[in-house]
Amino acid sequence: MGQLQGTVYELVDRPVYRKMDSTNLDTLVTRAISASPSVWRQEEAVKLAKMEVKYYTWNSGNDDYEIKQIDVDSAQGGLENTKDQLAETLKSMYFNLQQNDEQYEQLQSNLQNANKVLNISRKKKERGFATGTEVATNQLKVKQIERNMDELIVQMTQLQHALNKPWSV
Repeated sequence: MGQLQGTVYELVDRPVYRKMDSTNLDTLVTRAISASPSVWRQEEAVKLAKMEVKYYTWNSGNDDYEIKQIDVDSAQGGLENTKDQLAETLKSMYFNLQQNDEQYEQLQSNLQNANKVLNISRKKKERGFATGTEVATNQLKVKQIERNMDELIVQMTQLQHALNKPWSV
């Protein structure tokens, strides 16, 4: 970017916390499966395999009829496998998002406590009962918690996007 090594940029727009929508997990999974391009592709493969069986030419000399039947079963198995994998992935993302939500609330509580400790150490320093090192240490703790919160918000935003459109990730 043309800057000196070690240049630190300040984050101008902080990530915004949005609580997870209270969507039913089964509805979410069903909606994602019906809109998924990979599921659609597998459904089309099943239709194509069924059409090959339906319009099988007996004296063409190509594959046997039984092989075409196996292709249909294989395509249907692939479709079910794709749906199951997508459902498991969505459920995993949903539960990770719930855990991140709980972790964010815990970090908020930790931030409030750290701010209280920082204010107390500042007041102690004003009265001569604490050193500048103690205040700086408490400021560092507050900054670390704020950074962890920002990183968690970014992760949650990515998970929410992936949950709504899993094929785009």
